[in-house]
Amino acid sequence: MRHEGEQSPTFWKYTRGFWSPDGMVKTVLSESIIETYTPTRKLVFTTNVQVVAGLDPGFGGDRCVLRFAKVGTANDKVSILFGDVIHISPNAQLTEPVHYQIANRVKEECSQRGVPPDKFALDSSGEGGGLADILTREWGVVHRVEFGGSASTIPVSDEDSRLCNEAYDRKVTELWFSMRKWVVEERVGGMDIETLQEFCARMFDDSKRKISVETKTVMKQRTGKSPDLADAAVVLLDLVRKTAVLEPRATKVDKVWEKLVREADSIYHDEQIEG
Repeated sequence: MRHEGEQSPTFWKYTRGFWSPDGMVKTVLSESIIETYTPTRKLVFTTNVQVVAGLDPGFGGDRCVLRFAKVGTANDKVSILFGDVIHISPNAQLTEPVHYQIANRVKEECSQRGVPPDKFALDSSGEGGGLADILTREWGVVHRVEFGGSASTIPVSDEDSRLCNEAYDRKVTELWFSMRKWVVEERVGGMDIETLQEFCARMFDDSKRKISVETKTVMKQRTGKSPDLADAAVVLLDLVRKTAVLEPRATKVDKVWEKLVREADSIYHDEQIEG
C-alpha cells in the first residue's frame, strides 16, 4: 500500500498494525488517550442497564455494520460498554431488495437481544433514509442520525457548556468528537482494537475557531478504508446522548446545590431539636 514513509500514519496502521505516536498528526483518538483512559476495559454497571444498537448501512460499497452495547451507570457516570459487532452482507442477486434484507436482519438481531426500535439508531444519510423509513413502517420509530448538516445545539459535555454548533464545524465532527469526549471522561468500555484504529486514523484541524474532522472521502483516499466500525459506534453514542436512554447524571452545579440544601436542612433540624 502506498504511504509517505515509515513515520507516516498509513505505514504505522497498515504495516506496523498500530496507531501512530502522538504528535505526528492530530487524530480523533491517539495512543496516549487510549493508554490513559482505556476504552477497551470492562465496565461494572450499578443501575439502569439497557441494551442499545447502532447501524452504519454502508451503502455505496462500504461495510454494513450493526453494533450492540450495554448502557448504564458505572462509577456514577452514564457509560457505554460496546459488545457484539455484526457484519451484514446483503445479496444483490436475491429477489428481496437490499434495503429489506438489511431491515429484516436488523430486526432479527435486535429481537434476539431484546432491543426495541426506540433503542436503535442508524445513519439515515442518503440511502439510509429509505432504510429508516422501512424500519419505522415495519418495526417502529427509530433514531435517525444525519451525518451531514450543522452540529446540534446540545452542550458539548458536562464540563463544557458550549453548544456543539459553537465548537464543531458540522455534524460529523460533533459525532466523532463526542466519542472522544466520552472516552476522556472514562465512560467507554469494551471497544475493540480495529474500531480504535479507525478513530486513531481520522485527522482533524483545530487551527480555526471550530474543530473540523477530515471528510470521509479524503480519509478513504488516504487510508484506503472506510471507517464503518467507528461510524456505527458514533451513531450508537448519538442515540444515548440525545434520546435520554437513561436519566442524565447530575451536573456539578446540581451536586453543589444538593449539598447546600442538605446543609440548610441540617441546620433547621438542629434548631428544632434545640428548641
